[in-house]
Amino acid sequence: MEQAARNKQIANRLMEYLVWGYQAVVVLVMLAAPFWAVRFFRQPFLGIFVEHTLVTNGVGPSDLSSAWELYQKIKALDPAATGFGYQLIELAAADGSNAINPRRYRDIESFLSSYQPGDVVQVTFRNENEGPRKGEIFTFDVKLSRFSLTDQARFFY
Repeated sequence: MEQAARNKQIANRLMEYLVWGYQAVVVLVMLAAPFWAVRFFRQPFLGIFVEHTLVTNGVGPSDLSSAWELYQKIKALDPAATGFGYQLIELAAADGSNAINPRRYRDIESFLSSYQPGDVVQVTFRNENEGPRKGEIFTFDVKLSRFSLTDQARFFY
């Protein structure tokens, strides 16, 4: 009986340490998040959000500005007007040079580091939606912009 009580006490102590460790990790992530966000906000904005799979997620503002040019172009392709399901497959300079096939967000970040807001780049998407246009490829010339303070507040705060 005494051994069972001791084992329970040890298990409780271990759980307490695990919870403290978990909370410490959460605090560290919360402290680091603003620094990650600043890095994102400093790079030129493509004008659309993509998921970690580099597929458009259909998220955008209701009052579209010129910063969301690519989002508007993708939505125009979609009969349901969701802007969802188009995979980013290539980024290139305006003349088609320096093309990359991004596999993760870090590839996009690296590509954009060579450009400034106002520069024009080529962005290529493949339609991943079911239907007759599945697999179709679309290339757009997009003027990069700054991610506005209004949009930062709307989407991240």
